[in-house]
Amino acid sequence: MILKVFMIIDNIKNFPQYFSLNNNFQAVNDYLNSIDLLKLEKGEYLINENSYLIIAYDETNENFIPKLEAHKKYIDMQFAISGEFSIGWKFLENCTDRLTEFDTEKDFELFADQSQCKIDLKPGMFCLLFPNDAHVPMPPNGNLIKGIIKI
Repeated sequence: MILKVFMIIDNIKNFPQYFSLNNNFQAVNDYLNSIDLLKLEKGEYLINENSYLIIAYDETNENFIPKLEAHKKYIDMQFAISGEFSIGWKFLENCTDRLTEFDTEKDFELFADQSQCKIDLKPGMFCLLFPNDAHVPMPPNGNLIKGIIKI
């Protein structure tokens, strides 16, 4: 049986409950517990040969045009370090308005479809986005420090 896994939203303290879904989740958890995220500069940080952390600083953007994105290689783990943000979401199989062809090198494709729902993420929460999920991180209201882990 092939199991399709879709978006997971939870408190970061519950992340160990999901270790059985991916062999790299334990390493990601160990890494997150070994660092002070607030002290990291904007940029990329290698976790292991299969995972890396991106620290992003976002600001309010009134000209933002939402575009759903999807990945085939990586699972996205997104979380707020400081501030709050929302993620729009839609089943990838329901996306019909493709803007770009899938870029294998960047593990990325874009859609103009509307999100089916919106999830608000606050510090202490995380969102796992799987290859079956199309998603769009929305700009914050104010300043945001965000973590994105590619797993």
